[in-house]
Amino acid sequence: MGKPRWLIGKILRPRNNDPARVVDVIEGGWGIVYIVEDLHKGYRTAIKTLQERFLRNEFVVRRFIQEAHLWMSLGQHPNIVTVYGADAIQGRPCIFMEYISGGSLRSRLSVDPMPVGWVTDIAVQFACGMRYVWQVGRTVHRDLKPDNLMLTLDGRLKITDFGMAHAIGISGTPAYMSPEQFHSYSVDTRADIYAFGLILFEMLTGTLPHYSYEHVRLGKAEVSRLAKRRSSEPVVDPRRWNPEIPDGLAGLVLDCLKMDPTERPESFEAICFRLEQFGTSQQIDEAVLPVGSASRWADGVFGPRATQALELASRGAALASIGRRDEALALYDQALALNDQIDEIWKNKATSLLKLGRFEESLGCSEHALALYSQYSNQLTVSKTALMSMTNKSAALIELGEFEQALLTCEEGLRMDPAYARLWNNKAVAYLGRYQLQEASECIDRALHLEPGYEKALSVKGKILRLKNDPGAALKVFELILARNPRSFDGTLGKAACLMDMGREEEAESLARVAYSLDPKALRRFLQKMLQAKIIEFGKRHDSEDLDTFLEIADTAQGAGDYGLALEYYSRAAELDPDHVRALLNKGHCLYELGNRAEGAACFRRVLDLKPGEPDALLNMSRFYLDTHDIQGALEFAERAIQANPQADMAWHNQGCALAGMEKWDEAFDSFGTALRLNPNNFLSWFMVGQIRVKDGNRSGAETCFLEVLAINPEFAPALEMLEKVRK
Repeated sequence: MGKPRWLIGKILRPRNNDPARVVDVIEGGWGIVYIVEDLHKGYRTAIKTLQERFLRNEFVVRRFIQEAHLWMSLGQHPNIVTVYGADAIQGRPCIFMEYISGGSLRSRLSVDPMPVGWVTDIAVQFACGMRYVWQVGRTVHRDLKPDNLMLTLDGRLKITDFGMAHAIGISGTPAYMSPEQFHSYSVDTRADIYAFGLILFEMLTGTLPHYSYEHVRLGKAEVSRLAKRRSSEPVVDPRRWNPEIPDGLAGLVLDCLKMDPTERPESFEAICFRLEQFGTSQQIDEAVLPVGSASRWADGVFGPRATQALELASRGAALASIGRRDEALALYDQALALNDQIDEIWKNKATSLLKLGRFEESLGCSEHALALYSQYSNQLTVSKTALMSMTNKSAALIELGEFEQALLTCEEGLRMDPAYARLWNNKAVAYLGRYQLQEASECIDRALHLEPGYEKALSVKGKILRLKNDPGAALKVFELILARNPRSFDGTLGKAACLMDMGREEEAESLARVAYSLDPKALRRFLQKMLQAKIIEFGKRHDSEDLDTFLEIADTAQGAGDYGLALEYYSRAAELDPDHVRALLNKGHCLYELGNRAEGAACFRRVLDLKPGEPDALLNMSRFYLDTHDIQGALEFAERAIQANPQADMAWHNQGCALAGMEKWDEAFDSFGTALRLNPNNFLSWFMVGQIRVKDGNRSGAETCFLEVLAINPEFAPALEMLEKVRK
């Protein structure tokens, strides 16, 4: 096992949570769980992360976070361990989740059978939790076992580690695997039903069918023998070990453990129905409520529909965390329609609106959250929600150019908590808006003193250094950000700006393209600000015959996504110089983006008349023919684009699309593979490879491809739809 990264007593400072002290460390086969205690409020939380050997695998780390988000999207249920969020601490991916003080079912198991009544109650809770998971998320656990079934001190069962086996690329734990899991990575809920039957069998008899010592590590030979027995030997009736098991319960266990998946109960819904016949002390149809919700909200402050509102908001937060903010907003609005007195929901809505660039709406939501905090708080303790609402409010005011009001908001928040680094960061940004560099420097240094690795603050530090005409020092700051987080948008764009300042334009342009792939909307907002500045500068020049100025404004407008304005200025540039290749090429781009494909293609053809080997024009012609379903024309121009520039990943991609249109699947697969070798972030090629694997029946391979797409572009809806289909 790997050595624990943090020892007991270590103080952790998660980005969006209060500081906490490690009070216990629990190591497993692939993960480490840190039990931490909040220094301000005293409550405990569990933080799960990966063992060191998995941290070196970027794909496993990315999938670990993705599966955590999917787990979080399940929302809250009394029989599911709640996930609060997923983030990195000191570069290590972490899942923040509910702490269960009673230990796992494993610690309760013994070699003797357990009381049938107790086992039945546990079975009901187990089945209720899995039924809920299937209803809301169509999620297959893959690794159900006593270690992943937690028990509270009052006897409530909670299922944990959803998706973790999938994240690290294992089929499950052999002793609790179904016959089909030994032979196929692609399984459905019936594999979980088999594991459910095994766990009931073990609780009722003190042993496992085919194998009795799960805690002894299995070698390859033992796993092979176990797989063979699971696939060929029917399970012995559990009443052989425990004659007191009721016939109905024994029959359910044996049905769950059928070798053929089609002979097992079809769903946990069916299992719940059968368990209901046994007269248990649990109510199968009990309401889906967060644990403790009844006592938390019964005082009437929030009203009886608060639980449902919180569940909707929890699902919204999960969607927002993977970039699906429009969908998140719809859920927040549904939650607020049920109950508009919960400041946390207003705060989350403000955050999503802020990320989407809807600053005035975000400001209104933050003010609403703060009004609720003022109304309901006892003012003796500082709410994290209130501090984050102050941060959101000041950020919105900055974006709206209200720098004085932003400063006042930051100062109000810092009176609540002088050690809140995010408010010091926003105060620095507000000072930057007023060109008060000295004050901005002092504030950002304070932020970094409180939180040395805070990426946003480091980015602001780099901007300040650039404004002080020290691009070399600024470059070091942005390179530090990228060393810690190679996919940082702020780090990438900041480094590009420094390189531009230093005259290294080709490197800067390459990084700007990377920034666009990381966050197109954020880059466009950044460029929109540059565009406004350039137009003001142009107005001061009063030079209507300045070709370079036309191109400069057009380039910035195009980067900002304002294709109408860009088209106007590229057209004016082309009027001054009808043979200007770049003006014509980019005019074609703009026409194409505005839906005028034919005129766009005419511009590309004119460029090829002037410069027959122009790679971008050839590439765009191949796109034009793909869009107009002329597959042969698309293939011809894609091949010419590859000859002109063999390093152009999109040329290989277009060639693959054309070959796929001709049903030349092997050749298409090779073309997409070349595109991905040239650019591993080409999510369109990942998507097409996934489509080919679906056609070939390789659901597991397709799932991997669609997960790659969503890791690169979380808002690419077709990949999410295909992922849901292959997981059914």
